[in-house]
Amino acid sequence: MIVTFRLSLLILLIITSFFSYSHSSPYKESIDDQTIFSLIFSNDIFNKTDYYYTNGVLFDLKHPLFSKGNIKNIFITGGDKSSYSLSAISKIYTPENLKTSEIIYDDRPYCAYSILSYNKNEIFEAFDFVLNSELQVGVIGPAALGDKIQINLHKWLDNTIPKGWDNQIKNDIILNYNVMFDKRVYYNSYFALNSYSTVRVGTLHSDITIGGRADIGFLNYGFSGNSSWFDWNRDSWKFSLFADISGKLVVYDATLQGGLFNRNSPHTLDYSEITPVILQIKPGLMLQYKKFGMELRDIYSTKSFDNGKSHMWGMINLFFHI
Repeated sequence: MIVTFRLSLLILLIITSFFSYSHSSPYKESIDDQTIFSLIFSNDIFNKTDYYYTNGVLFDLKHPLFSKGNIKNIFITGGDKSSYSLSAISKIYTPENLKTSEIIYDDRPYCAYSILSYNKNEIFEAFDFVLNSELQVGVIGPAALGDKIQINLHKWLDNTIPKGWDNQIKNDIILNYNVMFDKRVYYNSYFALNSYSTVRVGTLHSDITIGGRADIGFLNYGFSGNSSWFDWNRDSWKFSLFADISGKLVVYDATLQGGLFNRNSPHTLDYSEITPVILQIKPGLMLQYKKFGMELRDIYSTKSFDNGKSHMWGMINLFFHI
């Protein structure tokens, strides 16, 4: 645990130093003036299960107003066009057995977190890639209200009431810095191939992901759906079927191991019990017409801890150009 914490701090210090150096040269940023609201809802009810990662909601607003202020200087600078957004995110995790109030030590712990994320997307046209950076702050534990949300929702739907929330991971702070590189490998009007890599460092997640995505359809945009739609054309329509495959190397996962600072949670898993490499497959479709966009995807993930099992959930992503 101490080694992981020191490693996270070291990586964060290196990244921060790099960001400070990158601002040493004069640069005038070109800000995307579009305003786009996004709503993402994910739940395993789409696959007729109710355990592990079981519910998530994200609200995101992209607006040029968020480019104001000095806080944006934490992000890498130097691209041809940038956009900034603010996101509110809530996620809930449970063990497989919801009917017992006892701790199931070989199962995933109950966990919920809520975060506020400040995001920057930046296009580097000469290199055909997009850089997405996120600074996230929030809380993991009862203060995220995941227990109340799930219990009341299950009562309303007349589903099994989860009885083990008293054993959830305790309150702790979340501070994470995430960077995603999305590289366009090939593109024409009907087919696109992208590769991407993500590095997350902090008290919620520390991991590295490498993946790729292929889109086929009527592709009237420059980058895959992994990236923001900087060149949203309200007079055109877009449609694609896609497949996304990725592998993740896990260094730290607070939803399984508990918070870094509060070690008093009644149930957590040791790193030795966590699966260090997780594979995910995400097929789906994307549609955009004038001011409205929609993406549907199904996510298949291999197990995240030794005694777990593979899991699937669905996701709906709605975009509105304001």
